Amino acid sequence: MVPTRQLRAFVLAAGLATAASSLVAGQQPSPADRLTAAAATDAPLSQRLLIAEDRRMLSIETHALFAEGMKSPDAAIRAQAVRAAGRFETPSLLNDVTPLLTDADAEVRRWASIATANSARLFTGPAIDALVGVMTTAKPADWGIYAAAVGRITTATPDDYRRVEQALAAALPAPVAGAQTGSTRSRGASGLDAARVEGAARGLEAQTRINGKVAPLSDDARSRLFLVVETPDAKGQSTFARARRLALQALRNARAVDGPLARVAVADADDEVRRLAVVTAGAPVPADGAGAAIAAADRETVLAAGLKDREPRVRFEAVRGWSRHLRARDCQPLVRAVADASTHVALAALDALGDGCHGTSAAALLAKAADGLTADGAGWHRPAHALVALSRVSPAEARTRLPRFADHDTWQVRMYAARAAGHIGTIETLERLGHDQHDNVCEAALDELVRLKRPEALAVAYEGLGRGDFQLVMTSARALTAETDKPKATQALSAAMLRLTFLSRDTSRDPRVAIIETLGATAAPSDADAIAAFLTDGDARVAEAAAKSYAKVTGQTREATPRTRELVGPDLAVLAKARTQRLRITMANGGVMELRLLPDVAPATVARVASLAAKGYYSGLTFHRVEPTFVLQGGSPGANEFVGDGPYMRDEPGLAHNRGAVGISTRGRDTGDAQMFVNLIDSPRLDHAYTVWAIVERGMDVADTVLEGDVMTKVELVDAPRR
Repeated sequence: MVPTRQLRAFVLAAGLATAASSLVAGQQPSPADRLTAAAATDAPLSQRLLIAEDRRMLSIETHALFAEGMKSPDAAIRAQAVRAAGRFETPSLLNDVTPLLTDADAEVRRWASIATANSARLFTGPAIDALVGVMTTAKPADWGIYAAAVGRITTATPDDYRRVEQALAAALPAPVAGAQTGSTRSRGASGLDAARVEGAARGLEAQTRINGKVAPLSDDARSRLFLVVETPDAKGQSTFARARRLALQALRNARAVDGPLARVAVADADDEVRRLAVVTAGAPVPADGAGAAIAAADRETVLAAGLKDREPRVRFEAVRGWSRHLRARDCQPLVRAVADASTHVALAALDALGDGCHGTSAAALLAKAADGLTADGAGWHRPAHALVALSRVSPAEARTRLPRFADHDTWQVRMYAARAAGHIGTIETLERLGHDQHDNVCEAALDELVRLKRPEALAVAYEGLGRGDFQLVMTSARALTAETDKPKATQALSAAMLRLTFLSRDTSRDPRVAIIETLGATAAPSDADAIAAFLTDGDARVAEAAAKSYAKVTGQTREATPRTRELVGPDLAVLAKARTQRLRITMANGGVMELRLLPDVAPATVARVASLAAKGYYSGLTFHRVEPTFVLQGGSPGANEFVGDGPYMRDEPGLAHNRGAVGISTRGRDTGDAQMFVNLIDSPRLDHAYTVWAIVERGMDVADTVLEGDVMTKVELVDAPRR
C-alpha cells in the first residue's frame, strides 16, 4: 500500500498538474501574438496569408483567403498563397493548387509543384495526373521542377510507381545496345538539357527512397541512371555534377550500384560523387544479401582511392569504410590516417583504431595521442577520442590515464572520460562524474551506468531528475525503470513532472514524455490521479503518453484530451527588418560565416532567429554536434539536442538541403527550438521535411573545419550588401 503521506502528495500532485496544464493552455499572449491578432483583421493580404500559414488551422475562412491569394494579380502574392496552401499538406486544397502549375510566373509554378506533391494525400492519382500532364509540354527548367515533385509522391501500387518512373526516366539518356558500365560507347547525358536530367534524377532519388518497397527499380531506369553517373563534364565545368550525385543516390537507394560503377564514380571530378562512391563501397553488406554486390577487389580499389583523395570528406568516409571491411587484414591505412591534415579524418582514424587492429601497435599509438592532453584543453579532441578508443583495445593503459581526463577543467574532456570509464568499467569514476557540475557530463556518466546495469545509476538518476537540463532529466527518468522501490521512484518522478510542467516550455516535451512513460512502470493504481491529470496537458504527445501509462497502471482506458494552444506567431516588425539583413557568425578562432536569410521562403523561422540574434541569444553558444559528412548543429544553451529556445516553431520546408543550406533542428513535426544546422553535403533525404531558412554565402571553408564544442563568439545581424 502507498503511505498516507505519499498518497496526499499524489493527490496534491494531481491538483497542481491540472493547474499547471491550465496555466500552459491559457497563458497570456506575447507581443508577437497580439501583433498577429491585430494583423489578422486589418493587415494587407500578404500578412494575413503569412499568419494563416503559420497557424495551420484550416477553416472556411482560411480556404477562402488562400483562394483569394491564388487569384491575385500580384505574382508574389500568388506564390505566397500556394506555398501556404502546400504546407497544410491536405488533399482538400489540391484542386485549388493544381491550376497554378501552369501559372505565368516561374516562382508560382515552382511552389505549385511543391504544394501539389505535399497535398497528394489519399488522392495520389490526381496529383500524379496533374504533374505528369504538365510535364508533357513544360519548358526544361519547369520540367525538372515538376519531375522532382512527382517523384516524392507516395505511390500505393506498382502501376503508379511504374508510371512515375517511366515519366522520369524518359528524360535520361537511353542505353546504347551493347554498351556496359564504364563504356565510352555512350556519351551519357551529354547533349541533353541539364535541368531536365537533374530534375529526373532528383525525382528518381526521391521515388527509390520513399517508394522502394512498392516496386523495384526497372532495368531500363537503372541503365539510364548508370549513364548519368558516367556522364563527364567539360573541363572546368560542373553542368551535370548534381545530376550525377542524385543518380548515384537513387541507385544506392535501390541497392543497384555495382563495383564497376563505383570505380567510375570514385574517379569523378566532383567531390560529392567521389564521396558517395566511397560511402557505397564502405557500406555494410545487407543482411538479406539483396541488391547489387560490390566485389571485394572493387571495394578495396574504391576505398584505397578514397584514402588518397584530395577532399577530406572523401577521406573521412574511406577511413570508416576501410575500418568496417579491411581493418582485420591491413590496419596500416588507418594508422597513417591518424596523422591526416584534417582533424576530422584523424579523429575518424582514432575511433577506428578502437575497434582493434591486428599486427600493429595501435594501443601504443592511441596512448601517445591520449598523452597529448594539455592542461588548458587546447586541441582536446584528439586526446579525448584516443582515450575512448584506447579504453576498448587496452583497458589497462586507458585506466592509468583516466584520472587526468576525469579531473580536467574542460567539460567535454570529462564527458569523454565518462565514455571511456564505461568501457573500462571504472564505476567509482562514473559515480563521481554522475554528480559533475556540468549536466552533459552527468548524462554521459549516467548513460554508461545504465548500459552496465549498475545499481549506482539510481542515485545519479534521482539527482538528475532535479537538475535543469532536459536531456539529463529524460535519461534520469528512464533509468528509474530499474528501481525496485517503486513508490520512491513514483514520488520523485511526479515532483519532476510538476516542476517541468510549470516551466511552460514546449521543449520540455521529451523529458516529460519520458517521465510519464516511466510512471507507467513504477506507479500503483492508487497513484493514477497523478497520471490522469496530464490527460489534458497542453502538449498532445504528453497527453497521449499519459493515456497509455494510465491504462498500463489501472487497466482502464481514458482518452487524451489535450488543451493544445497555438504556437507563438512571427514578429512581423522583426521580419520586415530582416529582409535587408544577413546573419554573421564569428567563431572563436576568428573564422566567419555569413548567412543570406530567406524571409520569403521561411518567414516565421527567419523572424524567430533574427529576433534571438538581435538579443544576443546565440553569442557564446557552441556547435555541439559535428558530423563532417552530414551537418553542423549548434545554438543550444545546454550544448545538446534537447535544450533550445522555449516555444516551438512551425516547419517551413520547401528548398533543397544542398551543401550550404541552413536548417532548423527538430524532434518531430513543428518542434523547432531555434537550434540551427548547416548542411555540409547535399542531403536530399532532408528535403521537404526540414526548414531551410538561410544559405551560407561566405565561410563554408570555415564550416568544414568546425569541431565539436567550437564557440560562436558573436552571432549578429548585419546589413546585407546593396545590389
